[in-house]
Amino acid sequence: MAVTDDTLRLLAQLRDATAALTDSHTRDLIKAYAAGWDEVAADLDAALLDLAAGAKDGTITGAQVRQSTRLRKALEVIGRELARLAEEAGVLIAGDLQHAVDLAGRTQAALTGSQLPPRHVGGADLLVPWDRVDEAAVRAIIERTTQQIHAATLPLSDEAVRVMKRELVRGVAGGSNPNDTAARMLARCRGEFEGGAVRAIRIARTETLDAMRAAARLSDRANADVVTGWTWVASMTERTCAACWAMHGSVHKLEEPGPHDHQNGRCARSPVTKSWADLGFTIPEPPSVLPDGPATFAALGPESQRAILGGKRYDAW
Repeated sequence: MAVTDDTLRLLAQLRDATAALTDSHTRDLIKAYAAGWDEVAADLDAALLDLAAGAKDGTITGAQVRQSTRLRKALEVIGRELARLAEEAGVLIAGDLQHAVDLAGRTQAALTGSQLPPRHVGGADLLVPWDRVDEAAVRAIIERTTQQIHAATLPLSDEAVRVMKRELVRGVAGGSNPNDTAARMLARCRGEFEGGAVRAIRIARTETLDAMRAAARLSDRANADVVTGWTWVASMTERTCAACWAMHGSVHKLEEPGPHDHQNGRCARSPVTKSWADLGFTIPEPPSVLPDGPATFAALGPESQRAILGGKRYDAW
């Protein structure tokens, strides 16, 4: 049941690979939404300038915004573009699920193997590799996550257009000249439009990480003859929150899902295997090399500790 140097190496590789996958989603989604805004901005800008030109007493009113046919048509175009982007976002995220699930499941099996006796002793014979795990169970993870992704991305366009309409009416407040008002309204709409990318990125990261955790749990269950539970392993850096620092090293039951950290969390699930003696081996088992959380935190400088805990909690600590 000892965490080895190979265990820590595999955990670091999994973190890097997961970050590369989610960063790729982020780049693609930001690029897509920025290009989408370029497609619709001209029509909206023209509609707003039309409002400015027709402003009475130098002021655009809420009534003008609500009654503008040209503005309504521009918002309809925006709605269609946002719907297209949301659909493409769902396809993009779901398209990488097989890779993400296989990566997590394969790594989890390797993490188990890294804690068993050496291959020549026979420890490898106890391991169920990822390619021998129940295919139907793997497929169920992918299908369930795909459904959740599409259900989450589908309302993005309607929600964004609804907020844009509200922001347009709010944008008339301020008493500045009509052209300034139109520019402010355009900026608000752009912020809301491109905010769709932020929401899509959140969905991508949440659902991808959840699917990977489900795959890791499936691998652990397939190896229940040697795996008794799992250990919460935090990355233990300045970017790691106090709660995750506190969870590092905690041991959980085999059936318990997790680790449930943050949307952008970097915590990992490391399998806990039976001792070599319990598995029937008489050779000595090496000690665990899992870094101790409190000792690692205590070794940080005061600035890093304060950044993690915050001022009041740092003083209390």
